[in-house]
Amino acid sequence: MAGEGGRRKWWPEHMGVNLSNGNRLFQFQDAVKTDYAYGENNEMTASGSDTWTYDHFGNTKTKVSGGNTTTFNWDFESHLTSIDYPNTANDDTHEYDGHGMRMRSKLAGAADWTNFIYDELNWELLMEYTLISGTYLIKSENTWGLGLISTNREGTKRYFHFDALGSTWALTGYDETILDTYSYAGFGNTMSAVSPNGPSINPFRYVGRWGYYDDGARGATGGYLLLSIRYWSSAHGRFLSRDPLPGFNEYCYVDNHPTRIVDPFGAQGVDCNLLLDWRCLGHINLLGELIFQRWCYNCLTNIRSRALEMGRRARGIGIPEDPFRHCWAACTAVRECGCCCAMELDLREWRLGRDECMDIWNNKVGRSLGGRSGSCFNLCVAAIRDGRLIRSRNDPRCYD
Repeated sequence: MAGEGGRRKWWPEHMGVNLSNGNRLFQFQDAVKTDYAYGENNEMTASGSDTWTYDHFGNTKTKVSGGNTTTFNWDFESHLTSIDYPNTANDDTHEYDGHGMRMRSKLAGAADWTNFIYDELNWELLMEYTLISGTYLIKSENTWGLGLISTNREGTKRYFHFDALGSTWALTGYDETILDTYSYAGFGNTMSAVSPNGPSINPFRYVGRWGYYDDGARGATGGYLLLSIRYWSSAHGRFLSRDPLPGFNEYCYVDNHPTRIVDPFGAQGVDCNLLLDWRCLGHINLLGELIFQRWCYNCLTNIRSRALEMGRRARGIGIPEDPFRHCWAACTAVRECGCCCAMELDLREWRLGRDECMDIWNNKVGRSLGGRSGSCFNLCVAAIRDGRLIRSRNDPRCYD
C-alpha cells in the first residue's frame, strides 16, 4: 500500500489504513478479509460481523459478537471497572487509586483480589499480592532498571530478554535455561508461545519492557492489555477509551506505527529508540533530572525563537500562524531535542492556562509528524490544509 509521496508505509499489504485519520479500514488474515466501520469521533462501530457501541464519554460500552454481548462498565472518570462476558462467570473487575492507576483486580472470575503496588515516581509495577483472611501472599516481585529486568513469581525467578521494540522474546531461569519464547504480529497479537517445560505466567509480553500488562496472559477472557491508565485491544490496534490528551484520533494506537513507537503511559506515543536516548535518562535521579531540565529548556528556547520566524513565513503563504507555529515547534523538538523534551511543550501550555486545548492538540500533531520524512514546515502546512490542526479555541474537538 502506497503512502505519502509514493513511499511505502510500514504496515503490511494485508491491512488498509485511512491516511487522514488513522482508522483501520480492512484487514486480511489467513485469507479472510475483515472490514471496519466508524461513526462519529472515530468510534469503531463494526469489525467484521461484530458491532460496538459507546457511552457519552466515548468509552466502549458493548461488543456484540455472534449474538452474544460483552458489556464494558466505566466509572465517572472513565476508568474501566468491569467487563461482563457473555455465557460465563469469568468476568473481570477492577478498582483504581487517586492517580487512575489500577489498584486491584479480579480476573477471570477470581474469588480474591490481586493487589498492585507501583513505584510512585514512574509507575512501574513492583509487586502483586493477595490478602486472604488477613494473610498476605506475594504473587510476584519485579525488578526494574532501564525497563523491566526480571520477575520473581511465586518463588520462581525469571529474566526477560527483549527485542528492539521492548517485547519479550524469551524468559530464562537463573541458570540461563530458556523457559519460554514468544513471537508477535505487528500490533502485538501473540503468534507463538513455546514453553518446553510448561508455560510461565507472564503478563509482560508485548512491549513488556516498558510495562505493557497483558491481562489475557493471566487468564482474562478478553485478552486486553493495560497501558498504565488505558486498556488496549491488540486485535483491533485501538484503545477502548479516548486519549486523555487531545489528538486527531483519540483511539488510535501510536499513530499506526507499532514497529517503531510505543505508548507505555496510554496517552503519548514515544519512539522506542528515544526511550534509550541519553536525553531521556535524566529522569532516573534528581541530579540527572536537573541536568535534563536545563538542557531541555535551552533546546526548546532555541526552537521557540525560530518558530516565530517560521510562523511569519507560513502567514506569508496564507497559513494561520498560531496553529502552524505550535505544530512546527513540536515537530522540530522531536527531531532536535528528543521526544521526552518535546513533551515538555504541553506542560508549558497547561501552566499558561490559555488556549491549552488548541495548543496541546497542535503540539501532539506536530510530534507525530516529527518521525515522518520531509521538512516540518511542509508537513505542518499540509496538516493545516487537511484539517488535522485546530485553528480556533471554539473548535468542537475541544469539547468532545
